[in-house]
Amino acid sequence: MDLIQQFIDTYKMKWTFYDAAGRLAAEKLQLTSRAKNPARLRTKVQRRNSRREEPYQTIEEIYDDIADLSGVRVSLYFPGDRGKVDAIISELFNILEFKQFPEQSKPPTYHKRFSGYWANHYRARMRDEILNESQKKYGSARIEIQVASLIMHAWSEVEHDLIYKPMQGTLSEEELSILDELNGLVLAGEIALERLQAAGNERLRSRNAAFGSQYELASYLYNFLSSHLKTEDIEDRRTISQQIIDQIISGNEKRYQCYQELRTEPETASPETRQAVNQFLEEWVPLERLLNKTARRTSTRSRGAFNINTLKRMDLFDKEMINQIVQLRKLRNVLIHDIELPDQAQILRCTEEAKALLAQLTGQHDAMADGDPRDIYIYYIKRTLAVIPTTP
Repeated sequence: MDLIQQFIDTYKMKWTFYDAAGRLAAEKLQLTSRAKNPARLRTKVQRRNSRREEPYQTIEEIYDDIADLSGVRVSLYFPGDRGKVDAIISELFNILEFKQFPEQSKPPTYHKRFSGYWANHYRARMRDEILNESQKKYGSARIEIQVASLIMHAWSEVEHDLIYKPMQGTLSEEELSILDELNGLVLAGEIALERLQAAGNERLRSRNAAFGSQYELASYLYNFLSSHLKTEDIEDRRTISQQIIDQIISGNEKRYQCYQELRTEPETASPETRQAVNQFLEEWVPLERLLNKTARRTSTRSRGAFNINTLKRMDLFDKEMINQIVQLRKLRNVLIHDIELPDQAQILRCTEEAKALLAQLTGQHDAMADGDPRDIYIYYIKRTLAVIPTTP
């Protein structure tokens, strides 16, 4: 058995490790990831081995040479956000190596007019402080993080698939010319997006300025959310529109009802299922309002919907209670934002859990006799919350 085959066989056994490490890194960045496909990896290793002055001697040498067994891709709507992404990556990862493209790695076979692939690549490992005990083993995995604009990633995928598939034949001069022309359009698009973002930011410096189009509104919301959310406060992959909806309706029965009336109900939902949804929301909304108020007491930045990481940092709830809140909120997000509804039994079961959790939190004031100031604090929040009116 040759060395490359031995390497591929050991990698297949470790594939789940690299896949889990990539998904964990992507989770920290709220992005997508992948572990390298063994078949594509074999082709890459063979190609790199043929170009080396001295072929690989050990499996460890191959592992050291291949940096992207676990990969994360950051696709930017606005290329001007590279600096923000760099700051986040530097905070979450130990950077082992940094590459900025374009770079001329080999003489081109076609005389290009445009500069090709523009991106930042990071080779890094996740910092220990962002991993819990069960995740520590993934801290040794080397992750490649590719940061580029969405349109540049698209062009790069097309170019890579065409150039690095020799079984389909060598590209003609005309095909290379078209790829170069497309690259020019992508680069021009990046410049336009940077100018659009800069112009929108400049105009929005004035609080009284009106949005001229939906694109200006999208740019403002994107920058607002990027600058007002800490990295550790990003919980899921809700779209911007879903996050805005949640901020508006959170903890308010009338707004929930109004939004439900505006939504198109799933055609497959039976009357019994719709009734179960309403019963769940009757228990969830007051619980959500209580948690919103609790989070707001210790975070001046907290507005609208509570953040689960804020509750964790407060150290007022035990692990079991936090897990309950997480699961109930996941169901709430499905009922509010998704098209398909869970089965009725699951909804009713979660309804009882939400009811019991609300009663448990409301009854915390009975523990004040123990003298724990945290219990007094919770009771104070419940008492003040009870007199706060909810307005539509």
